[in-house]
Amino acid sequence: MATQERAPRGFTLIELVIVLAIVAVLAALGIAMSRWGMRSANVDAASDDLVVRLVGLSGTSLTDGQDRVFVMVDRGTGAGSRARTFVLTAPPGGWTLQNFDPTNPGVSFDEVDLPRTVRLLAGGETAAPAPLQAIKLSDTRMLSTCGGAACFGIRFTGDGEVRGEAPAGGDSGAPGFGFILADEEDTGSRSAAKRRGIVLGFPTGIVKSYAP
Repeated sequence: MATQERAPRGFTLIELVIVLAIVAVLAALGIAMSRWGMRSANVDAASDDLVVRLVGLSGTSLTDGQDRVFVMVDRGTGAGSRARTFVLTAPPGGWTLQNFDPTNPGVSFDEVDLPRTVRLLAGGETAAPAPLQAIKLSDTRMLSTCGGAACFGIRFTGDGEVRGEAPAGGDSGAPGFGFILADEEDTGSRSAAKRRGIVLGFPTGIVKSYAP
């Protein structure tokens, strides 16, 4: 008795639409996760680079006996990098942070832009994590504006000490300073993986990096 072969069954239109929708969703998730990871990596890389530079400045200043002032400037919104760092070598007497112009430093300097998406996270004073809880993050004794942008300065002296630079000049009197780097899209409601904190103790120059 002959048997009738069944014709191969293809996908219906509805099934194809469902498959394509699933593929689109998975692709979108993959792109978002990749973008998120890259931006998080930018924050990590910027933090690691700053730690290395801050640690090295004490030794460099002690070696040649010249003061150096590390200045970080948050440019806020707009084109280009949102945060920039300067290392000013042997600033003259009378130099003050509040009169520093990032567009015309006026002294010998090295300038480094942080990744475009990385910024200083604004916020009020809070204690740094243990065992550095005596140090404040965003200590107002050190915060100023430079050329209309938020900034702070740390002085590495030629005799090997580190101190906070008061906006009007001289020692801020702070026992240290801490700040947080974050991705520009970080509003505080997302994972802290896109943030890195850096704390610097005075006068030892000990630097600690951590994930808030």
